[in-house]
Amino acid sequence: MTSPTPELPERLWLGGAIGDSLVELVLYAADIDLCAVTAALGCSPSSALTRGQQVGRRPPAPIGHWSLEAPRDLRFEEKVAFLLSATTPDPQVWQRLSQAHSVQLRCAAFLGSWSEGFDLPAAVIAELGARGWSFSLAMYSAEGEEILE
Repeated sequence: MTSPTPELPERLWLGGAIGDSLVELVLYAADIDLCAVTAALGCSPSSALTRGQQVGRRPPAPIGHWSLEAPRDLRFEEKVAFLLSATTPDPQVWQRLSQAHSVQLRCAAFLGSWSEGFDLPAAVIAELGARGWSFSLAMYSAEGEEILE
């Protein structure tokens, strides 16, 4: 008989959890069909553009994209979970979408101190892989004396 797995304490980060971040799911394709992507995913995008579309004074979009951004007031891990729960879990839908689109979980972390972090549970990482989402993370360092010392 195996003993039950002890419950591990939540990881403590020396500088704390990441306090400010952007997390969004983005699908890119040259000839993206925004209505079809919306219908397949079961939710509306935060932003969407077709190739050549222009917004304001920006140049025309070089590629089309469909994007869903997680709410800013959530913790990093909660933002990832939000995007997973807001979109279809159907693996066949994700297989079709990933054949015609680049599917990316794009993240930016804005560090407020010299060390901050996050944990993604194995089940979340497995679900990202099952859906074919690539993971992109850009980290922006804190400014000020704490990083110069």
